[in-house]
Amino acid sequence: MSINIITPCYDEDENVILDNIKSIKKQISENLINHFCIFDGIDRISEIKNKIVNCNNLHFYKTKFNHADYGDYVRRLGTKLSLKNKIKSVGYLDADNSFEKNHISTVLKVHNETRKK
Repeated sequence: MSINIITPCYDEDENVILDNIKSIKKQISENLINHFCIFDGIDRISEIKNKIVNCNNLHFYKTKFNHADYGDYVRRLGTKLSLKNKIKSVGYLDADNSFEKNHISTVLKVHNETRKK
């Protein structure tokens, strides 16, 4: 099972976005998670990308213009990308938030336990 994590980004501080990305890297097998950082109308991809090491499943996108909807358009775009690629599990993590270590493995464990019932 692959999981896509969608992160809407705009004008957050660079270190805030990097902390977000690092929190995804601390999760279960990096091969299981695809992380999509989608910038809403702002081109900061090279600025952030140059500070990231060994993150093969991190993907960056930028919309043509800002949608001024608090990341809603970007979340929908990430969901559509996931559906198009037949990904069944999608999560959302705003750029100014981060996951605790093993968060995703805990969610998957509960999911697997409850779906058997």
